[in-house]
Amino acid sequence: HRHLGGLGATARAATIRAAVDGSARAEDFVSPGHVFPLRARPGGVLVRSGQTEGSVDLARLAGRDPSGVICEVMGADGTMMRLPKLLEFGERFDIPVATVADLIRYRLHHERLVTCCSEARLPTEFGEFTIRCYQDSVNGQVHVALVYGDPTASSPALVRVHRADTVADVFGLDFLPSRSRLAWSLQHMAKEGAGVLVYLRPDGDDDPLDDRLQVYGALARGERPPGGSGMGFHDFGIGAQILRDLGLSEIRVITSSPRAFKGISGYGITIVDWVPLGDAPPAAEPAKP
Repeated sequence: HRHLGGLGATARAATIRAAVDGSARAEDFVSPGHVFPLRARPGGVLVRSGQTEGSVDLARLAGRDPSGVICEVMGADGTMMRLPKLLEFGERFDIPVATVADLIRYRLHHERLVTCCSEARLPTEFGEFTIRCYQDSVNGQVHVALVYGDPTASSPALVRVHRADTVADVFGLDFLPSRSRLAWSLQHMAKEGAGVLVYLRPDGDDDPLDDRLQVYGALARGERPPGGSGMGFHDFGIGAQILRDLGLSEIRVITSSPRAFKGISGYGITIVDWVPLGDAPPAAEPAKP
């Protein structure tokens, strides 16, 4: 029996039930039809923040078969409802509403996504740090934490979360103070006697080098760069899990953009204070741990 995925609700429901059956095969269905098959990416919403991944993650978290059905909800004017209207719709008909962002936060809070895979002493121009590597179970990427002294003994600990930009961090760019800010942060931690720098490496598919080169070119010409690859939910969650693994819960964050960290408390980390980020290392000599 081949499913046509027809116009009527009954035919579509039959097609959907057949599609989620574990024994279903492609030849069981006529294509194209009015039910469109989609495939969620492994890793779910932590890899791609889409409705497809959200529906499968929601079913899996509920202990059900990892499959789902998604559809758009249309307004009276024939246009697709956006979130504010969907929230009103849910309240009116007593239907719970969850967003993809909610699922991301939930998974980051309840699932352990990083594992410390190696550790070593790291003598630097600012003093001796301990370097710890953490592997991300979602995309296999390895992130780094540089630890100076004993941050747990100086709560709230001094922390800098830095998203890696290989070219700017290694070679230095006149129009992008990434490297000097790294140096400032490390020396400031050494000056205080304790601190943690979390160095997050973006997934290659998320931040390809050729895209970064376009950004550099625009900045060099004094233009607004195309797009941007700032920190997202995944970055915050991974950074927070690394900090928690180091025994930290209350932190002071070195940053030039406090607003960028809005909502991080949902990951089990409390920001007690902000430390304004400088673009040049402080003059004081670093303390010895």
